[in-house]
Amino acid sequence: MNEQKLAAGKQKTSELNRYKDLLKNAGLDEKEILIFNYLLENGESGAGDIIKSVALKRGDAYNHIYSLSKKGLVSKRTVNGRMKFSLEPPANLESYIENRAKAILEAQKWLKAVSPAILSTYNLSYHKPGVKVFEGDEAIKRVLEDTLRAKSEILAFIDLESIEKFIPEINRQYGRERNKLKKWKYNLVFDSKFNREFLKEHSRNYTEDRIISYSLNQAGVSLHIYDNTASFMTLKSEVKIGIIIDDPLIANLLRGVFKALWQTAKPVSQLEN
Repeated sequence: MNEQKLAAGKQKTSELNRYKDLLKNAGLDEKEILIFNYLLENGESGAGDIIKSVALKRGDAYNHIYSLSKKGLVSKRTVNGRMKFSLEPPANLESYIENRAKAILEAQKWLKAVSPAILSTYNLSYHKPGVKVFEGDEAIKRVLEDTLRAKSEILAFIDLESIEKFIPEINRQYGRERNKLKKWKYNLVFDSKFNREFLKEHSRNYTEDRIISYSLNQAGVSLHIYDNTASFMTLKSEVKIGIIIDDPLIANLLRGVFKALWQTAKPVSQLEN
């Protein structure tokens, strides 16, 4: 008989531990779990019985009971002038977990949307450059899409030949999106036959291009500078790499270099043939 009681006690303890893991994963804290398990085993109870069993201070116990009530897991009613508490049906626990899962998914979507701003603020506060590296066509899309969040003007060193050779449609889609947002972009390109002919033949909205009087054919790299960010695109037949660096010092240095070169660069219409 004693062995049967001992076995039954071990089984009960095992079940409670399993419930504890479930409830902990569902988002309940240790004290809420103690109260939940007490009500599960003992049914409707008064606050005094709960407090005595779970060994919590009165105020602390009430706070956690009402926390369970807000979660929809515990109900209360008055019996002969005394407050009684009981568990809601198990379906409420399932609903609570489902709602919590939905809230987490919404938080993930929100975080994805605002993470660039959070990262930028973090880097400004802690003076740590944030570096993100991507590869493939998605890398180029990520780099170009990131410029669209710019609050300031977009400055760029552009390798037009590599862009037209490797990512023409991605770049045209980017241009359409930038036009919708009416974001101005100022491009510096190196002097080459391809760049001159391309700029003469193509007129683009919200864009001003100038040519640097220095020849560097197919550099394979384009650089964008905006806000506190500098982003790079490496375009070669064997690889496409995107790098986004959030750092005000790096961005300001590159912005200064760009503006110095911009003063001496010329629109293609002003260049001699």
